[in-house]
Amino acid sequence: MLFILSLLKITPYIYVYFKPVVQDDPTLLARMEKIELTDDRNFYETRDRIEDAATRKLERLFAFDPNSLNKDG
Repeated sequence: MLFILSLLKITPYIYVYFKPVVQDDPTLLARMEKIELTDDRNFYETRDRIEDAATRKLERLFAFDPNSLNKDG
């Protein structure tokens, strides 16, 4: 049992040395730039939506007592 546990603990460290090297896709850089552009556009849209939220009418809170409701409420 001790041998199995130690083997399971050591396996990830040994795997790093024998793991095959994966080559990156040549179009990877172009796809990353596209993602960055999309993220920038989403950032500006989100920022504008948040800034415009302050100009909307604010809702007013009221005291609510659920014990005072009638049967229909």
